[in-house]
Amino acid sequence: MSVKTLKDSRRLFIAVFALTLVSVVACTGSSPTPTPDLILAPPVSPASPTISPATPTPLQPTSTPGSQPTTPSTPPPSPTPAPTATTTAPPTPSPTPTATPGPGTLAPAISAFPVLERFPVPTMPPPIAPPVPQGPFPTPTPRPEAQSNLAPRNAGLTITGAGVTGEYRVEDIRISWSVGNSGPFATNEEFNVEVRLGDDILAQWVIEGLTVNSFVFVDDIPGLLEGMRIEPGIYEISLVVDPLDAVVEVSESDNVQTRTITITGDPPPAQPADTLPNLVPAPQPGKAEPIFASSHADDPLSGKLSADVPTHIALAAANASVQYIDRNIEVDLYFDGKLARRLTWVDLGADEFLQFSLDDLRDLVDIAPGPHTLSLVVDPLNRIEEADETDNEYSVELVWGTGDPPPAVEPFVLEPPVRQPLTRANLMPFRPFGWDSGITASVDNSLTETGKDGWLEASAATRIDFAFTNASRFSLPLTDQLAADVLVDGQFIERRKFNSGSSNVGLIWKDNISLPADSLAAGEHRVRIVLDPDGLFEELDEADNFFERTFTWHDEPDPGADEVFTMSDEEIAAALAPIFDGMRRETRPVQGPGSPEKDWTDEVIAAGRATYYLLTGRDVNEEGYVLNFLHPDRFTAESTATCMSNWITLSLSDYQDAFDFCTEEGGEIGFKTRANGQVHVFIDMGLSPLDALGTYLHELGHALQDLRNPEQTDLPFRLNTRGLFEAQAQIFEAAGWRAIEETTGQQLSLFPDVVPARDRFDFLFDLRRNRGTVHDIGYQLLWVEALSGAGNVGLSDMLRTDGVLDSAAAMVLYSRLVNIPASEVEGWAVNRLIFTDLMDEFEQIASQRFVADLPPEETGHPALQDATWTAP
Repeated sequence: MSVKTLKDSRRLFIAVFALTLVSVVACTGSSPTPTPDLILAPPVSPASPTISPATPTPLQPTSTPGSQPTTPSTPPPSPTPAPTATTTAPPTPSPTPTATPGPGTLAPAISAFPVLERFPVPTMPPPIAPPVPQGPFPTPTPRPEAQSNLAPRNAGLTITGAGVTGEYRVEDIRISWSVGNSGPFATNEEFNVEVRLGDDILAQWVIEGLTVNSFVFVDDIPGLLEGMRIEPGIYEISLVVDPLDAVVEVSESDNVQTRTITITGDPPPAQPADTLPNLVPAPQPGKAEPIFASSHADDPLSGKLSADVPTHIALAAANASVQYIDRNIEVDLYFDGKLARRLTWVDLGADEFLQFSLDDLRDLVDIAPGPHTLSLVVDPLNRIEEADETDNEYSVELVWGTGDPPPAVEPFVLEPPVRQPLTRANLMPFRPFGWDSGITASVDNSLTETGKDGWLEASAATRIDFAFTNASRFSLPLTDQLAADVLVDGQFIERRKFNSGSSNVGLIWKDNISLPADSLAAGEHRVRIVLDPDGLFEELDEADNFFERTFTWHDEPDPGADEVFTMSDEEIAAALAPIFDGMRRETRPVQGPGSPEKDWTDEVIAAGRATYYLLTGRDVNEEGYVLNFLHPDRFTAESTATCMSNWITLSLSDYQDAFDFCTEEGGEIGFKTRANGQVHVFIDMGLSPLDALGTYLHELGHALQDLRNPEQTDLPFRLNTRGLFEAQAQIFEAAGWRAIEETTGQQLSLFPDVVPARDRFDFLFDLRRNRGTVHDIGYQLLWVEALSGAGNVGLSDMLRTDGVLDSAAAMVLYSRLVNIPASEVEGWAVNRLIFTDLMDEFEQIASQRFVADLPPEETGHPALQDATWTAP
């Protein structure tokens, strides 16, 4: 029995397509001169992204402006659809009395970019290898007395073909055979019949028993040598009966019949290796090796084998290339060097997997207790020309015992880390979303935006904004005595009072003061905020009640806007060149298991920056995004930690529920979220280079939406709203790929009109129409919006005429979606999703994007399939 499963370039078997990214590249915005000082966390440069081991801050509650407590609203991360490292939480310090600095005193301060306590991500322990049965093993039961005799019947093996008798071209050869049982008794044993060319097994038939004086035969079979690259010469073709000795016979000496033939003609010409597919044995999901054998089908590791109970077998192989295989693929399973079963797979897509399952190996071979070798050979006859013909085999030696095997592995349940008991509130600085820091300074006028740094002039009044939170699951007592002192250069300036509210778990307080003009001389000055200066509240941690920054005041006015960012044609060409010089043919992950020697991370970052510029005219490094490009284990840990960002404030029951939700396998390969006042983007680098780049572009689409229309991000969690967010990211990614093609003049998204490509297309459209995830809803919203003619911007005409939107038109569609007022999003989405006829029309348009007779070297990467076929 076999099950065919399609696979995304990132995952072994695809369930849902979705692209989203993140990276550990720390970037800051391009705000004017004031810079943070005495920051305990290392400062970051906006110049260019680099891989950093720093842990991104967890998602923080957001709030509305005002100095009174506000109810937090935690927008969930936007994931793109699927790995584990340990992040250790810092120890909880014992409470200490609040230190109150007097005038002129500079007590130790913490950063104005606070990092809250990190969620400790537990790891799943690796599976333990099962015990290996030890000998001596019992002597096998003696075979029964021979009662039948199998042999070629009459002419047995016959070979025909056009041309001179005895000389054949490969394509002309036709084979017939006949096998009989000459008795004296019938056999009910299943046995095999093979036809071989030399040592190569051309075909295998399974015969389910044979009565006395009866026979089986096949006539005039063409194509047994099809695709084999055979040099002209003399060869032996053999008919082999019962090669596994499954039947005890009167005579074993008459089971083989051989004919000699001469093969003429020329073998097919060889193709360039980088345009060929490559079949390799590969582990299937949940298994450690390409061959899995166990008495328990659900165990993760091979073993626990007994000759007395069924042996479950699972085999898997992959097409580790960007090329489609539009023909049958043979997979052989050998037992102790003999072919136990030949299995056939009907075509295979680029970078996809095949797998077979066999319920009981004993149905194929007799298993005596003791060691045996299982071997998997993909494309055993080399019918498929491959980039590498040396990596098609995998073997493993396993030992079968007797009696009942050890029990199956109990499913491992990942439990949340035990939380230390907390009994106190904890005041600490906070950076609201969109603020430049937990403390900001700017000119005090009606145009000043809250929480933004600006050019500071000594002769003008200065506005100081600051914010803090209660980062605990326990409230401060109801009081109006909550206070914060503002100091400049150690001198007390002003005390601000706050109402704690009836429940202030996770709440944020914001306030500001004004410094009169000419109150500070030109030069550097240090602004400090002291929370609970009189020590009225006993807190979980008293050491984080102080935070400060150093700002520079100037004698001269603001010199004006910064220089407009540009990238030259040469810089863009250099950043995009690696896509075509190596990335487009690589299907292995950038980082993690199975990755190539070259780490493509820097190239992914550079190409993403150039593409973002082509689409927006802006520098992604100056947008204020925090970009994280992570090893797959680290990505999984950060995904869980981000999802559990408010864990410290949850009740115990909510903590368990949140952990269960956050540790469910979601298949994310990237996500965007708000954390510590900024947009954070995370990319799993356990992807192929182009998959990682596509995920990066997808997540930048999410990030730019948050920059342009943050009110959309603040909307309540609804499927249609999240579908809109996915639609924005999907069309932004598609626009990016098309901009790369238009800029370079080279194609990335061409796919051949062959069966496996069409199968993939049908699979994706079935997936999107199912509307099972927000990603599916996103594509449907795109189809309808592009074809509906809304806004009269010509998108529908271009799509119907050209069959695809170019990068500029795709960005027009992106902007339309981003500019929808937050209050209208739900109604807009509902109105779009009723136009199923437009969905049908888009499928018809997209189905015309296949290219007939596409040269192999122009075949697009599988990472671009979704963006090519399901984006307008």
